[in-house]
Parts: sequence; structure tokens; C-alpha cells
Amino acid sequence: MEQIHDTWIKGALEPSLTNISYIHISLLSWTMADALKSAQQVPISSSDLVNAYHASGHRFIILGDEGAGKTTLLLEMLRGLLLQAEQDEQAPIPVMFHLASWTTKCQPLEKWLDEEWKTLYPTGKFNAGEFLVLLDGFDTIREELQCICYQAINAYQNLYPHIPLVLCCRNMDYERFQEPVKPHSVVQLQLLSADQIDAYISSTPCGQVAVRKLLDADPELYALLHRPLPLAMLTALYQESTPVAITGKQPAIQVSTKTPVRAT
Repeated sequence: MEQIHDTWIKGALEPSLTNISYIHISLLSWTMADALKSAQQVPISSSDLVNAYHASGHRFIILGDEGAGKTTLLLEMLRGLLLQAEQDEQAPIPVMFHLASWTTKCQPLEKWLDEEWKTLYPTGKFNAGEFLVLLDGFDTIREELQCICYQAINAYQNLYPHIPLVLCCRNMDYERFQEPVKPHSVVQLQLLSADQIDAYISSTPCGQVAVRKLLDADPELYALLHRPLPLAMLTALYQESTPVAITGKQPAIQVSTKTPVRAT
């Protein structure tokens, strides 16, 4: 677990959060059986997201547009699951894989996972029953191969019906899935509202004057800021002095059981 923590938390998550303020993100959450449930929003923290995963039956999909913060949320989830695994010897060990390398051979997922494990962690052996697999990078797969990859993921879950799995992908990719795995739960990152954008810019006083001048001069640029990544990059670029310190607080997340409108 130490290698996993060093690779993904120290090597990926923590550097990505350096010198930026946390962005408060809203989520919609639903399961395949939630269509008839009434909307009910409650604020939760990242640790509560892990609890929501456990309540889901251990099949989870994280959705969002490009730059919406999917990978960061997945890494936050990995950190919480690692902490649980350290405290509970019976808990599966969470391990993250990036699907970009799957396209080189388009193998059955269980074979690819075994080879990736040997590449990332030369010691030990990948035993599906011992691990909780988190898959990122589905959007890096060419569109013509995405269906094949998703079929491989489906086949893996059919082969190991009790093995937990979390998949991270874009909204548009999820819409193309013809045979979604059932049951599963979905968490969908929402675009930032105008109030959220304004609050975030205001929280970075060193650069907010320059950012607001830029947005006044180029209103079309504002449309890009409804996603956390461009917003964080722009405000960081226009910091005029000392970067804003991270508060240490986890982002507030809004979760709803209301099924979002799906494209037809």
C-alpha cells in the first residue's frame, strides 16, 4: 500500500493541489433504481463519498465533462479507501490504473491488469480478489476502441461479479455505453455556477483584479471557467504575488438522488 500511496497520492494528488485553493464542486448521484426517487440534496465531504461507494454495492462510475475534476475526485477517493484498508485488514486494497496503455494490445481486462501491476509494482502478484480497481483515463482511448474497452470492463465484472470496481469517464462517453453494468451507482460532477466562479476568483485576491480585467475584455473566455481545471489554471496564472495557501478543508460536495436529464 505504501507504493500505491507514493505513486498516486504523493506523486499525483498532492502536487496537483499545491498553491491553489480548493474549488467547491457539486455532484449528482444516482443508481439504476433511483429514477422514481424524489430529489434530495445533502452536503457531503470526500470521506462521505467513500461511504456512498460502500453503500452502492461497490460498483461506481464517476462522470464529468473534460476538466470537471474527475481524476482529482478519483484520487481523493483512493486516498480515503487506502486509509480504510490500512485500518481494516479485511478491506480490499484500492489500486489505480490508467487505461491509456490498454489500447496497445486491447487485452481482456484481467490480463491487462496483471501486466500493469507487474509494471507498476514489480513485487507481489495481482490477485483480483484482494484489490479494489479504480480505472482512470477512459477518455484517452480512441472513440473506435472505447466500445471494445467497455466490453472488456463488462466482461471482467461478469467474470468477477463480487470484485469492486470504480470507473471514471466523461459524460459523452457514458452516453454511448450500450450495455451498462447493473447494478451500479453514478456520481456526476456538475459545471460550476456563476456564483461559484465568482467566489473562487474572489478567494484569490492576489490575482483577482487581473482575472476580472481579462474576463471583461474577453467575455467568451468566461464560458470555459465553468470547469474547475481551466478556472484553477487561469487564476494561478494571474497570481501577482504569493500563491494562495490551501485551507486544508475538503471541498463541499452536493449530492442528489435525482436522475439527471439524459441525452436521447
